[in-house]
Parts: sequence; structure tokens; C-alpha cells
Amino acid sequence: MRLVDIALLSKDIHDKISLDCNDISPISIISDTTPCIKTQISKYFKNKVSISVRSTDITNSEQVGMFRKYNIDNNESIIINVSNALNSCWSRFVATKELVHSIIGDYQPKTQTTDILELISSLVEQKNFKIDDEVSPEYTAWIFAVELLLPYCHDNIIMDSDNYTSYQIAEMFKVPEQIVDTVRTEDYRKLRTKCYEDLD
Repeated sequence: MRLVDIALLSKDIHDKISLDCNDISPISIISDTTPCIKTQISKYFKNKVSISVRSTDITNSEQVGMFRKYNIDNNESIIINVSNALNSCWSRFVATKELVHSIIGDYQPKTQTTDILELISSLVEQKNFKIDDEVSPEYTAWIFAVELLLPYCHDNIIMDSDNYTSYQIAEMFKVPEQIVDTVRTEDYRKLRTKCYEDLD
């Protein structure tokens, strides 16, 4: 997927969530994800889909989340396991990221994400990245999760570092503070703004 495609799809989902939900900021949490996101994501599948999120003791201590997709009698079932060692904000972020993996196709990563912050840093450090460039599935899932949980329509608050600390934004949107710090970097901010401006 290209960054501009991620922006378009996340905006579309968030716009529909905003119509469906009373509390859009932050999106309400049930089982470390949201019924709104589940409902919207279900629309991207051909068959009936059930999505469940479980907090579990993942045997690989470095792994933080994973999903499995099953198709039985034309009904799809997605089970997302999130490490019970994570706090609620990280659980919410990881669950959303794994939901995104289920949207972007049958891609099954050969390696699971073990260090989300390292993944974030490596993306942001790519100085010549353009919005029309293809993004790897792992980056796609990360960016998509960020854009769903920290929606661009609230950028006037998210990017207002004069009035809100990263911690305050993290509390407001129920996301990890490190994610807010990354979104507020100059490089990510430029990419994000360019993507959404091109949609208008």
C-alpha cells in the first residue's frame, strides 16, 4: 500500500466510525479494541466475519501481538492475541495494528514485530520517503493503526505542543506516549500533512 492509500482508507473508516459512535475521541475500548472499528473493518471482507481480541500470555516473550485468520464454511474468523504484559494503551495499539494486518490481505509476516519503537524510528528516519511510495505490510499496519487512533481530523489538538504535552495527548486518545512523540516529529508530520492535503 502507498501512504496516500493508507490515509484515504483510515479517513474513510474514521469518518464512518464518527457517524456510528457517540464518543469519537478516543474511540471507546472494549476488549482492547473497539466495536466501531470491528464493525467498520468487517465491511472490508467478502464473507461474514467475526473478530475477537484476547489478552493472553504469549509464549514468545519478545512478541507483543499476532493474529490468525480462519475460513470455515464461508465465514471468516479473526483471532487477535495481545500480550497480557502490555499496558492498556499499548494493548489497544497492538490490537488495532493486528486488525489492520487482517484488512490488508492474506499477508502473513515471516517475522513478528518485537520492537514497535524500533520499527517506528526506522520509518521516520527514511528522509526521502514519498506519499506515493509503496510501504511494507509491517509499516502499513503501524501507520494505519496510528491514523485510526490519532486521526488527522484532530491534528489541531494532537500537534499543539504549546498547550498539550505528549503525555496529555496520549491520555486523551488512549495511545502510548511514544506513539504521540513519533507523530509529532517533523518528518512524520510533513508526510502526514502531505497525504491528507492531497485527499482534499
